[in-house]
Amino acid sequence: MDETRNKLKCLYDELSRCERCELCKLEINKRKLLPRIGRKKYLIVSQNPSYFHSPEDEYVWGALNNLPLPRLEKFLIERNLLINDFNISNLIKCSFLENKVPPNVDEIVAKCSHWIVREISIINPRCILILGTLAGKYFGLSPGENGTWNFIKTYCAYHPNFVVRTLSYEQFFKMFEEALKCS
Repeated sequence: MDETRNKLKCLYDELSRCERCELCKLEINKRKLLPRIGRKKYLIVSQNPSYFHSPEDEYVWGALNNLPLPRLEKFLIERNLLINDFNISNLIKCSFLENKVPPNVDEIVAKCSHWIVREISIINPRCILILGTLAGKYFGLSPGENGTWNFIKTYCAYHPNFVVRTLSYEQFFKMFEEALKCS
């Protein structure tokens, strides 16, 4: 665990100096969020940090903090889990201006995806729960699908913001449950 933590710290130190795309130059992205390092071999990957994240929050939530917290906590506690059991990261490490997906997002993903590949190789998860269409596209999945990426089981669920807007909690937690079975 300490070795993983140290390797991720080095990776994120390097990431803090990244200037590969125009998002790095936005003021909101001067301070890179740290990955949430979990105690188990699960990885949750969302698209990118929210533009509206709290300045006090230094950790990635993968938009899970947008779900009603009691509902998320109940789901996890019923399975003897806590949010701290999960590694949580983002495909793109920078926020989009005002949370609006830029028209050149595919170009940004191409420039930034090496970070998540390196992160995955350090964490070496048993499975990856992917949140949302944008992150799912990178892993070759759409919400509701599962597959394999570099010999790692992958599950794609709707992004938590979509889940909240459409009240599609059952579908989201069903895919989360499927991902948990891979451990």
